[in-house]
Amino acid sequence: MVDVTLKRLEYFAVVAEELNVTNAARRLHISQPALSLQLRLLERALGAPLITRHARGVSLTPAGRELSGEASSLLRRSRQLVRRVARAGDEEVGTLALGVGPVSGSRLLPLILQQFRSAYPTIDVSVFEGDSPTLYAALEAKSVDLALTRLRHGTARDDEGSPFRIQGLLDEQLIVAMPDSHPVAEAEEIALSDLAQSTLVMFSRERGTRYFDAVVTACRDRGGFDPCDIIECDSIGGQLALIGGGYGCGFVTDLSALESVPGVRFKRCVDLDVPAPTVLVSDCGNDNPAIEMFGCTAHEVSATFRAEYGSQMPGMAALEKSAARRDD
Repeated sequence: MVDVTLKRLEYFAVVAEELNVTNAARRLHISQPALSLQLRLLERALGAPLITRHARGVSLTPAGRELSGEASSLLRRSRQLVRRVARAGDEEVGTLALGVGPVSGSRLLPLILQQFRSAYPTIDVSVFEGDSPTLYAALEAKSVDLALTRLRHGTARDDEGSPFRIQGLLDEQLIVAMPDSHPVAEAEEIALSDLAQSTLVMFSRERGTRYFDAVVTACRDRGGFDPCDIIECDSIGGQLALIGGGYGCGFVTDLSALESVPGVRFKRCVDLDVPAPTVLVSDCGNDNPAIEMFGCTAHEVSATFRAEYGSQMPGMAALEKSAARRDD
């Protein structure tokens, strides 16, 4: 009986990357006939052809494409297992699958990971990027242990009966991003009515329904206009690029104000009160000890981050000034 071995999966994975058996054999430091034999044995074990040969290389069959993704995942996990077993005598050995949103992933996460790796060098971390709905779905599917993302609008951090444990990190607000050619671009703060004649460049309603609806409602109720000229985007990068290009104004979170985007100004809107905090979310039933370790590190880093960058984040800065006045 022919077995599916990790070595054969490794050979196939390299062929799938190179799409050329000769190049793959050279990279694996084995002969081409030996590699071809291992591929045939793998195909026999699986009962399906994996590659189709052509004059200048190979292409993957449907079965080969299916195996390609699974093989990469299995090989990655096997390497992690080898490292964990080799370090079995060390303390705090483990893994953490982390989901992260695009803005927090570029600004906050690198700082957290630096400190986390220093404190827990034997915990392997894998990172997956996605928007908030995708990350909450990944938590439910248990494909990630922890998500660094936005609090879902309208969700309390201490909801009873929620399957999620939610820890707040940054109390961000929605702010306005506008082209530097906009008539009020030089103002320190603006009102929603200042956007009445502007096209709105919005993160798509499909991906952020509650935030989208909250902004539209605020424009109607407080700004006195019905936003009907709207461009929807599926990524924050695309949204900011359009705003920088002069296509309109948009609503983003405080962390975005730390990005250097050509042609874009970030403003606090005095009559817009839509909290959009950055939070850590985990499944209450997940007992991975690395979740708590990462959470403690994230809180420490976030406190330092607020002290260093809070004044550059218009919504958070206004909240802190308001709190200081109340304390006085």
